[in-house]
Amino acid sequence: MLNYSVQVGELSDSSPDPLFSGEKIGTNPFPGLRPFTLDDSHLFFGREGQVDEILLKLYHNRSVTIMGYSGSGKSSLMHCGLIPVLYGGFMTDSGPHWKIITTRPGNSPIENLSLAAVDYLVDEGRISAEDKSIHKAIINSVLRSSANGLVELTRYLQTSKGDNIFFLVDQFEELFRYKDSGNEDFTNESIAYVNLLLNAVEQREVPCLHLP
Repeated sequence: MLNYSVQVGELSDSSPDPLFSGEKIGTNPFPGLRPFTLDDSHLFFGREGQVDEILLKLYHNRSVTIMGYSGSGKSSLMHCGLIPVLYGGFMTDSGPHWKIITTRPGNSPIENLSLAAVDYLVDEGRISAEDKSIHKAIINSVLRSSANGLVELTRYLQTSKGDNIFFLVDQFEELFRYKDSGNEDFTNESIAYVNLLLNAVEQREVPCLHLP
């Protein structure tokens, strides 16, 4: 039982403590445990030197591999550091225009690459969402038909000869997850997937670049 009086009602004066004042103090700039995304690029800074180094290697080699411990910020560096610069018009021999497809190997790397390409085409308005299944089957077949399948896909994704097609392969280490599992189908698909990437980098007919 209370032994003192209590007054109830609405406060007429705002609290000086911003936690209780009801005033908005801005958006939390920290995404937590998830990586930064492209939408967070205005909050991402401090790694410009690493981005410049990646761009230089990408320009000369058409492929860059980013390695680091889990949680070290590899995905954030790509999505918030590299991709905004590419969209901003980073110049190559082909020009400053970039089309970016992000994929993860997962349990079926070639199928997931096909799905990423189809999602890109839907986002660009080049195919309808209702036609995703048939286009995915066609692209999957092209990628599996020869080691130059990714080159053919790149040609199809280009809307002009000046387009640079950039494949961002996130979590590339997933390819090695089943190395000792005895799953021959996955091993064969992983080898075919790597060959697709290598052949796309080595050729010079179409501007296909990737970053695993």
